[in-house]
Amino acid sequence: MRILPALLVALLLISGAVSQNVSENVSAANESVSVAQNAQLALILDITAPPEGDGREYVINYTTEILNILDPREINFTVLTTGDLAADNEYTLFITRVGARANHEMAMNGPGGGNLSMGDIRKAKREVENCYICGTEKKSVTGYRPSEKINESDFAIFEGLGIRYIIDDGMYFSTNASRPYILDNTTLYVVPVTAITSDSETIVLSDRRAVGMNMSGDEWYSLLSRGMDDAMSRGEPVVVLITSYISGSGDYLGALEMFVNDASERGMSFVKVSDLLEQSKPAPTLMAAALL
Repeated sequence: MRILPALLVALLLISGAVSQNVSENVSAANESVSVAQNAQLALILDITAPPEGDGREYVINYTTEILNILDPREINFTVLTTGDLAADNEYTLFITRVGARANHEMAMNGPGGGNLSMGDIRKAKREVENCYICGTEKKSVTGYRPSEKINESDFAIFEGLGIRYIIDDGMYFSTNASRPYILDNTTLYVVPVTAITSDSETIVLSDRRAVGMNMSGDEWYSLLSRGMDDAMSRGEPVVVLITSYISGSGDYLGALEMFVNDASERGMSFVKVSDLLEQSKPAPTLMAAALL
């Protein structure tokens, strides 16, 4: 007759252990969500030259000025370049050196719209990926910024080439989107560059857009600061697109340095775009956490 009390004790012990395990796993899941919601800043540097001007100055000298701000601070960020630039003998070594740093993620610019071709993108991707130092790990290009709008018929091309994310600086998909999301029926993420509303106008945090609106360096800095304030207040990431020939000199370079210093002082976590994707994955449900 003492078997029943013994069974009850055993059940209570097991129940306590299960409850503790569930509690620990739920706590771990909540901690994961908390980490994912930390303030994050993804800088995307587009290494390119304007249609006219001294290409070497814009590509190498101006990019170096930007790197001199970011790299001493060991800031993680994503680099865009084109296959043509990477394959140009004048710039191959420079792009190789940029790609060699652990805090730099390599991605690429490329065509879109009617000019989209799997063969052309494959060639350009290979040219960017070939910019690596012999004996070191070759970096795979998984990010793409199309120069024109792409559509559903193009998605399979990107998936077939191992592209993981598409950068959207306000031209394609992402009206009202504020964080990376997966395109329906694909494995592709869209990464929207942060946009804010000012005077009933939506402004993307891209220095090209700022120049197109004739913003001064001070106005561009104010826009960046407001974008950071807004995103942090909503617990959302900040994604900023800068261009070597714009932010690599003058007032825009000064604005970039002030913005980076502000973000550091406010505890922003500088991430590569690929890191941002990992943080954007859905958090585990309570049931899934209990089964871990």
